[in-house]
Amino acid sequence: MPTGTKIKEIRKQKGLTQKQLGDLCGMADSAIRRYENGNANPKIETLKKISSALEVPLSALLSFEEYMKIWKDEKEIERITSPTLLETLHPGDIFSTEDITEHKLISDYRQLNDNGKTEALKRVEELTEMSRYTKLLSGASATKSNLKTDAEFSTIEPPEDNT
Repeated sequence: MPTGTKIKEIRKQKGLTQKQLGDLCGMADSAIRRYENGNANPKIETLKKISSALEVPLSALLSFEEYMKIWKDEKEIERITSPTLLETLHPGDIFSTEDITEHKLISDYRQLNDNGKTEALKRVEELTEMSRYTKLLSGASATKSNLKTDAEFSTIEPPEDNT
């Protein structure tokens, strides 16, 4: 059963109008109508608002396959961008500087609002167009400067014992 049909069915079971559901979700009733009629597909964040307003789990609005894909995607994003990643490292763990830098970049990006994210993407794209900031892609043209050195790997040092 399509997601919109499920939304409509559960909304009616709960005795809500499209306007009431829209008000509970903070959106127009016309948006609810478009979702229910299959004229638009709600984003995951919108589906979360709708499921919360209808007091049903998100899985009630999605097919099993859709739900599992979203769940796996969210778990992977959570794993990669977890702010506690660096806190879970143990003394002696070795990570490349690039791994730590990418984690920091993603963590910082997630703190931005939509305008900030748009601006960050523009700036990264600009940097990729400047040769002094990009990696060489051809193996034949790789120079010594493209090879990782021991200095480019970080070792997590144990905290100082201040007792």
